[in-house]
Amino acid sequence: MKERTSKYDQRDLAAVDAAAAVFAEKGYHASGTIDTAQRLNIKQGSLYYYFRSKEAALEAVCLEGIRPSSP
Repeated sequence: MKERTSKYDQRDLAAVDAAAAVFAEKGYHASGTIDTAQRLNIKQGSLYYYFRSKEAALEAVCLEGIRPSSP
């Protein structure tokens, strides 16, 4: 599996991590994209660069959770 080392990949992973933290703290239904954006210290509209929706953020969190780690 390819390592996620590019600047974009690192920022993308930070967005996934932020979404995961928000979902863990507030629960999926009580959280919003504004919460994830605030955690990343970006504007809410900028979050859509990473995720199309809150549902897409949840999908990315789940997929990252099952992604095999590099040896």
